[in-house]
Amino acid sequence: MNLTILNFNSIGDYFFNILVAILKPFVHSAYYTYQTLKKGTASKKKLLYKNLLHKAAVVFIVCVLAILIALSASLFSQNIEAHDNDILHKYYTSVTIHPGDSLWSIANEHYQLGYDNQNEYINEVMQINHITDADDLISGTSIVIPYYSEEIK
Repeated sequence: MNLTILNFNSIGDYFFNILVAILKPFVHSAYYTYQTLKKGTASKKKLLYKNLLHKAAVVFIVCVLAILIALSASLFSQNIEAHDNDILHKYYTSVTIHPGDSLWSIANEHYQLGYDNQNEYINEVMQINHITDADDLISGTSIVIPYYSEEIK
């Protein structure tokens, strides 16, 4: 019986390699016990049979543990991927000021998550555009406003 450990790249294959390395001595020993069991006396057969059952139980427990670890790792990696999708990236765009526009109306139209409140958003717009007074918007000019997106642009 010849078991070789192969090189794999995925997590499941990694755990399979570990499982093979752990179980290899048990499988060889169980095979030897089985071969001896076929030839032995009744009392020796009974003892070897118990030994074989013990080894089978150990192999079963190790397999169950390996499966549980692999499933946990799989669920953990899926959870990480789900959180990666929730990342918001900050971008900037230009908005032209129209008659009657104010920073509040622009904030109402473009405000998104990523800020604690609209005041924080307006303060950032004022800082980016070097605006000292919110009433100093001139119709026809453009200002830069921030926004967030899940897409990488």
